[in-house]
Amino acid sequence: MAAGYSEPDITPGFCHNKDASQTECTIPGMTAGRYIVAVGGTSTASSDAAVQQIVIIAGDQTCTSTRAPDPKTPWAVGTKRTFYSACVFTIITDTPLTVAAVYKDVNATKDPKGPVLSVSRQPWVGVIAATPLNVRQQ
Repeated sequence: MAAGYSEPDITPGFCHNKDASQTECTIPGMTAGRYIVAVGGTSTASSDAAVQQIVIIAGDQTCTSTRAPDPKTPWAVGTKRTFYSACVFTIITDTPLTVAAVYKDVNATKDPKGPVLSVSRQPWVGVIAATPLNVRQQ
């Protein structure tokens, strides 16, 4: 890791809930490392065919997970269900970076507490990418 960069723990104090559909955490500037971003969003089904979706955003990178209706295990009207999703991000930032969890649902009512977001430091291997090249022999 370059001098001056660190891979800090992102504790709950770095995070805040904006509303029933969004929670954000701030990654400090001068951070370099891999992080698992995990989210849980809870809703109560208000009618049949309820759907849950979580979008995790870090900088210009996103990952999305959707739980569609499953006829084998229907989500009963009036019951609560929590949908979990997670992504791994490799982060190198000179300035503070916002990581956001956006929780959406259809035919359901969100828990007013909003999504639960955690950011966990992972082992840093120091390699960000590799690109194979074709080399011609002369």
